[in-house]
Amino acid sequence: MKSVVFDSAAAQPAPTVIYHRALTGAVDRYGKPARVWDAPVTVGDFILDVPSGEVSQDGVTVRPAADVTLFLPPSFAVAAEDKFTITHPRLGVGVECVPEGVGWGVTNAFTGAAFRTEVRLKVRRG
Repeated sequence: MKSVVFDSAAAQPAPTVIYHRALTGAVDRYGKPARVWDAPVTVGDFILDVPSGEVSQDGVTVRPAADVTLFLPPSFAVAAEDKFTITHPRLGVGVECVPEGVGWGVTNAFTGAAFRTEVRLKVRRG
C-alpha cells in the first residue's frame, strides 16, 4: 500500500473512492476458504468525511488515524468483508479502508425519500 501526504503547493488530486466487494465460496490451492474480491468499481456519487490531521487533541501534528465516514448512494449495500481504496488530500493516494460499521437503508417518514448509506471506515496503515 502506498501512502502519500500532499503538501499545499502540490496539485491535489480529486477525491476518489474505489469499492472492492468481497466474494464468498473461494478456496485456495489447498481447499481452504480464501478471501477474494470482485473487480474494483469506482463510486461516482459519494460524500466523504475525513477528519483533519492538522492538530491532534494533545497538540502534536499527526496524520489522521481516525475513522473516515463515507456516505454512499441509498441503493449501495456494504458487507463487513468489503474494502475501499480512497484517494483524498488528508489521507493520501490509494489508502485502503475497511468497514467498521455499516448503516442500513432509512427513508424519510414524511417524503419517502431514501437517505444515503452511511459507512464508517477504519484506515489501514501499513
